Amino acid sequence: MVTIISKMTEFLVLATVCVLFAGYAVFLYPLEKLQTLTSPEVKQKQLEHAPN
Repeated sequence: MVTIISKMTEFLVLATVCVLFAGYAVFLYPLEKLQTLTSPEVKQKQLEHAPN
């Protein structure tokens, strides 16, 4: 009985970590990437370091 509970707990922890990672990868990372691409500071730095 103890092994079943420990295996279920292990599975739930692993599933939770996987869902959190997948949620970040699918939803939050693209939004963060888009925000940095449209940021005025990033555009200014790109202009400063652009070859003439």
